[in-house]
Amino acid sequence: MKRFLSLVLCLTLFAGSLALPVGAQDAEPAAANVHAESADDRETVTVYYNVDGDAFQEDYVVNEPVTLRMDMAMRQFGNRMIVGWKTESGKEYYYDNTDLWYPSGKTDMVLHSGETCTFYPIWCPIALTQDEVFNFVNADSYFDIGEQGTYLTQQHTSRFTQNWIAAYAWSPFAVPAALLGTFFMTKWLEGFHGACCGFAVSSLLQHYGKIDLLSKQGVSRVSELEPDEALISTLNYYNMQAAPCCIASHVALQPGTQAYSDQLHALYDTLAAGRPVYFEQYGDYPHVLRFILSLPFAKLRTERQDSDRFMFHGVVLTGAYTDDNGNHILIMYDNNSWNYVSGTCNVLYIDPDFTQIHSTYAANSGEILKGFTWNDTLDQYDSFKTEGTSNPFAWHRQFLKNLPSLARQIVTLFKTAYTPKDPA
Repeated sequence: MKRFLSLVLCLTLFAGSLALPVGAQDAEPAAANVHAESADDRETVTVYYNVDGDAFQEDYVVNEPVTLRMDMAMRQFGNRMIVGWKTESGKEYYYDNTDLWYPSGKTDMVLHSGETCTFYPIWCPIALTQDEVFNFVNADSYFDIGEQGTYLTQQHTSRFTQNWIAAYAWSPFAVPAALLGTFFMTKWLEGFHGACCGFAVSSLLQHYGKIDLLSKQGVSRVSELEPDEALISTLNYYNMQAAPCCIASHVALQPGTQAYSDQLHALYDTLAAGRPVYFEQYGDYPHVLRFILSLPFAKLRTERQDSDRFMFHGVVLTGAYTDDNGNHILIMYDNNSWNYVSGTCNVLYIDPDFTQIHSTYAANSGEILKGFTWNDTLDQYDSFKTEGTSNPFAWHRQFLKNLPSLARQIVTLFKTAYTPKDPA
């Protein structure tokens, strides 16, 4: 009998017939059945579906690829997400999430004529649900308040100054902190530069109970929050705090090194253990620290950059699993997208050997990130509270905790940069 296409997520399709509300706790797919047989003229294949008693069918031309709908691909049900399907015998078929630009919802499953299969969902736990993220995105239209480009309430402006003086005035970082803080309170406020880090940090601080955004609007979940002036100011405020907090986090400076691979392992293990992660990526540029360190040194400075604009982008990673090809998939709440609050997600992925991490934000670099920052506690933000008593030592404690790893990576960076090349 002739093989015809793939069922790539046949189930994806059936799910469409379920008509279940995404995220409903008591309405989740327990199993799905699919049957296929050739039409009499052998030019088309008819695929028959049956889900919980609801039957339907679709016809496909045999000599064309069968691309099925993604109705169930990476769908959230409470605190779990469907990442693939398995047969009664235990054979697993994961969604292919390695094509970041055009995710198809396919697996490598092939359905033969006359074959009937029963599938069960493969679940991945997620640490943040769709109710715990904002129902608006990181777009200018939501942040256009008054004449100020980056809006801050007077309270947040005062807290910014107070917290930075308390944290840095007595420390070795006093001078760079004064320069950076002055930049934020003057030049930065003149325009809107995005608040992606603010979205990510605020949603995690709310998750950990470090801030209370809900009571201010009398709602019970983050997805019910409206972008009023107070909330917009909060997002802008924490977006600016992400700059000093970057170097008090886990850092991966140089791809191809053991330290970079170690950071990828630690990132994956943290997510797989059920902890959400704040993740900062830099598009086609190297890590922000590597970029800064390269400025005085010609050899590092001549490293080719694939973009003429430095880009920070902060997101939340909420879960991780390894697919049937060994790729390590990271589930992402990207505040530039509506996907997560709508019940699905975006993804990053790490190669099977933990050497590279792939992202659409590294478009000119073949989707390979040149550096990243991550953190699963956000304890350094205790130095920059918008309300209550801030702890000026919290940032320094986290910085010192991560300093040994950072120092080793900096040493390796410069050793690599100045190692003489073998004569050609």
